[in-house]
Amino acid sequence: MKRATCVMALAAVFCIAGTARANIGDGLQNYWNFDSDLNDSAGGKLGNASTVDDNGTFTGPGASLGGGLFGGGGLLQNGNNDYVNVPASADISHLSGDLSISAWFKVDNFNHNWQALISNGEGSAYRIARRSSDQPGRMAYAGGVGDIPGEGIGPVVDDGGWHHVVAISEHGVSTRLWVDGGLVVTGGAPNIQDNGHNNEPNVPHALAIGNNIDRLNRGWEGEIDDVAIWDRPLTDDEIGLIWAGGQGASIDVLTIPEPSSLILAALGLFSLALCRWRRRRA
Repeated sequence: MKRATCVMALAAVFCIAGTARANIGDGLQNYWNFDSDLNDSAGGKLGNASTVDDNGTFTGPGASLGGGLFGGGGLLQNGNNDYVNVPASADISHLSGDLSISAWFKVDNFNHNWQALISNGEGSAYRIARRSSDQPGRMAYAGGVGDIPGEGIGPVVDDGGWHHVVAISEHGVSTRLWVDGGLVVTGGAPNIQDNGHNNEPNVPHALAIGNNIDRLNRGWEGEIDDVAIWDRPLTDDEIGLIWAGGQGASIDVLTIPEPSSLILAALGLFSLALCRWRRRRA
């Protein structure tokens, strides 16, 4: 009886520890923090769904590391055809249909139509970009269905300040675009497909961070930081955690276990040791 009570108490403690905070790392497939390199660090996060390290390389002379909102740096781009190229992989394709993208960015002035923040291609692939020639500048998302929203909808972002975007494709349900912690628009049911780079079916799309992989005259001018991609829809609460009331929280920080969870786990181990000591004394 004593043993059963100990086991039940320990299980309850670890259950509380595990649910003290939802793990935002669940389903994480890609994460580039740009602190010192272009490497994908998603594979080291608890709960991740990464199958390969999707490390990037610079393409073009104008992109570099520096600035940034979190950690040791970010991605700097000059608006030409420079960008970070991430080779095609199973993690990049998202043909399962569910997808969430989170990124921080700043831009002083949009000087090209559809300047792309991140892109896996045209058509039914996915991409986040400036909304056409919308002035002042706003953001748009296409993720297995047409671009959302229409002209003149959403917060203005070409003001030289840091902004946050989350784009979601939930297969068979909807696409959703969030900017600066608020839901901007909900679109139609998506079906993400890869028709191949420039419609060549035997050449699967790579990923471009800071440009459109199919339209390389749409380079970003400004900064990009803390880009993360999941194979599931983020919840409203998770988006709120990243936005953090406008202060921002990096995925690196959000995937560190809470101190309260660690304390509960330590208490659980202490409880187990105490139970064993009592059994020996009985």
